[in-house]
Amino acid sequence: MIRKLPQIVIQQIAAGEVVERPASVLKELVENSIDAESTQIKVEHEEGGLRWLRVSDNGVGISADDVPLVFESHATSKLQKLEDLDSLDTMGFRGEAMSSIAAVSRMHLWTSPRGASIGCRAKIEFGLWGGIEESDRRIGTEIVVENIFERLPVRSKFLKTPIAEARQLSSILKRLALSYPECEFSFAERGKSPRFHWPKQSRFDRCLLFFEATDAERWFEGETEDRSWKVHFVFLKPRFFQSARQNLQIYLNQRMIKDRKLEFAVRRAFEGYTETPHLSTGVIFLEGNPSEFDVNVHPTKMEIRFKDAEEVFSVIVHALRSRLEKMHQDNLPSEWSATKPVELALSASPSSMRASVMSIEEAPFEVPVQSVFSGGFVNDSWKFLGVIDSTYWITQKQGALFLFDQHALHERILYEDLNAQFDKKGILGSQRLLFPVDLQFAGREDLEDHRSSLEKLGFDWTIDSKGKWKLIAVPSLLKRNPVELLREALKGLAGSKETVFRDILATMACHSAIRAGDSVPESTAHEILVKFQSTDALGHCPHGRPTFVKLNSRDLEKLFHRV
Repeated sequence: MIRKLPQIVIQQIAAGEVVERPASVLKELVENSIDAESTQIKVEHEEGGLRWLRVSDNGVGISADDVPLVFESHATSKLQKLEDLDSLDTMGFRGEAMSSIAAVSRMHLWTSPRGASIGCRAKIEFGLWGGIEESDRRIGTEIVVENIFERLPVRSKFLKTPIAEARQLSSILKRLALSYPECEFSFAERGKSPRFHWPKQSRFDRCLLFFEATDAERWFEGETEDRSWKVHFVFLKPRFFQSARQNLQIYLNQRMIKDRKLEFAVRRAFEGYTETPHLSTGVIFLEGNPSEFDVNVHPTKMEIRFKDAEEVFSVIVHALRSRLEKMHQDNLPSEWSATKPVELALSASPSSMRASVMSIEEAPFEVPVQSVFSGGFVNDSWKFLGVIDSTYWITQKQGALFLFDQHALHERILYEDLNAQFDKKGILGSQRLLFPVDLQFAGREDLEDHRSSLEKLGFDWTIDSKGKWKLIAVPSLLKRNPVELLREALKGLAGSKETVFRDILATMACHSAIRAGDSVPESTAHEILVKFQSTDALGHCPHGRPTFVKLNSRDLEKLFHRV
């Protein structure tokens, strides 16, 4: 027999869409406090919120006439008609949260509107209204939630231990507090001192607190704005990615969200600046007109649907890359763009040749390092000690041992030369081929669609009277595999546009650089080491691999168990 469920059962079942655990309750209550213009929010709990959870604020409060509506399903002050969704600037709007929480717990509410001489108190137990009465005046609103899921054992059995639930409470509150540095937050176990207390502060300082960072110099921030979007970000510098506890956080109009495409945009931006872009650590604060996205996708409001997701993707990549590139350029010697590229001068060596290790006595030269500050020579110098497997250089400077990957280092330096030339002139040098090369790869017809861009990179081709495609010019720096590079450049131009030229220049540098196993004369190594003046700017190849490993005396002592 089919029967209609009682309304209270319907409410309790529906509540599961919004209320999953005490942390879900906390999120909804704190968001309400934020919407109520609070500048101080205090959270206390007992047994991770399973037994008791209190959220109090100094917001605008609720009038006694409106209090009964607080617990009604789909009763809200933030949305009157469907069109209002296009201009919402509040955290909540459906009117589901309070009724859902009330359906699965005992709730007590104290509130007083600003300017009122007296407040009121109300209670509701597992969806049953308990009435309202006058109470002493309190600033703002205080809500206590007790015995969540006590009458829903099917839900309570999936909850974790009180310690684990307390960790979830702390985590969700910190994430909410991260986006509202203008508000003071505290979190404590009932009857104990706060586990954390975050005062009003700048966004940068709030981020440092969130990531438990002790060294502000390891972090950077920036912002950018286009016609539709504004992006503010705070990130750990790439070489410190593995040192932080948290990873990536994304906020849209101060609402924390999850979006895989935007997470990928951040990883894309850091490519070439680290070998581990998936460990990018920081916060993206994205601001835009509510008409450009829809938060009404899921009851938790964590999922977002954008009208133009590609535009949002591009603005994030551009914002981060512009700042990363500026930091990178700031770390390069001021004379960099005036120096000539390091030309290849390789001795032929079969790939099957066994690699040798040069002894210290055979080390051929020392390289003085030119100071970028005085314009003259300083006493410090690179001492070249040897080569391992015709790939790794052993050098010494100021008592420290440096091991260089010759390919990665030369690739980075060539990339800097190419990038400086391209930024300055908008075009790379080109050289005509004495003997044109046949172009026979699939998709070559697409070359004509990108001729202008490819000519800027130094490529040129023609189609002879027999219909054969011939490569007749290549970038002047390129020493090998011109057809393969042309194919990769074409693929890049047909793909993502955010970093296309950077990616092609990086690939060009890779194809032109010294390779592992190449025998390198001392004159070439000399020039490369002279150019290596900044570990921040040249510490990784354009694809993110490290160019060197540094071992100081302390490191060596640890290796040999002297300390």
